[in-house]
Amino acid sequence: MGVGDDIASAFLERAIRLEGVKNDEWRRIRRLLRATERDLVDRLEEIGSANTFTSRRAQQQLRAVRDIVSSGKDAFFEALEGRSFAIAQAEAEWVAGSLARTVPVSVNWVVPTAAVIRQAAVGDPFPINVNEGGAYYLREYVDQWADRLTERTNAQLRIGILEGEPISRIRNRIIGSEEFNRSPFIKANRSAETLTRTVVTHVTDAARLRTYEANADVIAHEQWVSALDSRTSVTCLGLDGQIFDLGEGIRPPAHPNCRSVRIPLTRNAAQLRRRGVRIVRNEEGLNQNVPATVDGEEWFASRGSAFQDNLVGPTRAQAFRDGALSWRDMIDDRGRVVSLEELGL
Repeated sequence: MGVGDDIASAFLERAIRLEGVKNDEWRRIRRLLRATERDLVDRLEEIGSANTFTSRRAQQQLRAVRDIVSSGKDAFFEALEGRSFAIAQAEAEWVAGSLARTVPVSVNWVVPTAAVIRQAAVGDPFPINVNEGGAYYLREYVDQWADRLTERTNAQLRIGILEGEPISRIRNRIIGSEEFNRSPFIKANRSAETLTRTVVTHVTDAARLRTYEANADVIAHEQWVSALDSRTSVTCLGLDGQIFDLGEGIRPPAHPNCRSVRIPLTRNAAQLRRRGVRIVRNEEGLNQNVPATVDGEEWFASRGSAFQDNLVGPTRAQAFRDGALSWRDMIDDRGRVVSLEELGL
């Protein structure tokens, strides 16, 4: 079982291009969230002064916040859901086309039906963090995001009202400023960006899997390939290079903002890749070519001790350098990072 360099190169280049797709999707979502911010600011400015608040008026404003966030939540979800299907459909078509161009056998590559792709992209629950466990539907993730935003916004609104603050300061409390740099909307934007990027990883992986499964007469296994640089997680470093039976085992996203992919291994290949190169990043953040057979463990072992300490923590890194901790010991079968206590360190 194996995969040719041309297939691996095509899928790795695709993974890099998908980072651009994530940027585009986040820009679309950010415009929607700005509209929610504007609606909330307009509502606050209608008040005039917090000194005029009565208990009844305060309750009205708290309900208004919930209504505004709920409207923004619906727009957020509809944009994510609608774009998810389009992205998944494009990914499935690209996978079939890429395999047709790179696999040196005559195969009638199958693209899954639109119904299958839609179900995989937006109809199935998926985990965002294997360390926390549990899988949720897209709507549930967005609902959780909106509930946190509403709770945090109303908490800041109550503080502002109780302190008799001017509306401009209450606005800063909620939307953000140099003083309030951890405001509800600043946090909401960060978590919305993470969710958007992670959803793109999920839907593209789901589309790939359904396409692999539709061509299971040719594709038998998948290989995990991680982006190797200073941002790589312990989980993805540990999974890099591992081979799974088709459809089995942990799938990207292994964690929020995951950039890893699972590439197809064809049935008729005699061995794993032994030629070619893959691109990693060194300590200075510069691209570097290494043999295609280098996996996450070998790459990590070749880094300096300061880099290793920063990436997995000094205790794990030192145990690894001392030979007291193997690479596979750092994560369990589900891809969860094993704690220092569990490791006995």
